[in-house]
Amino acid sequence: MDARYKDKAAATGSIMLCELQGATEEFIFRWNVIFQEHPEVLIDKVCQKKLSELMDRMMSYLKTVKEEKL
Repeated sequence: MDARYKDKAAATGSIMLCELQGATEEFIFRWNVIFQEHPEVLIDKVCQKKLSELMDRMMSYLKTVKEEKL
């Protein structure tokens, strides 16, 4: 890699990791707020089904990323 771009690539990678960290924190925060303010989401059968579908979708995506198959 050309030395002129090496620092920029490293900085961009660091910035993107910060962005992903922020997205992770925001995800956890938002889900916690919903479960605290609307606990029925965790016990309602229709909500449980949709919640399970959302979690399956997210876990499938994260597995794809972890396996570097994007």
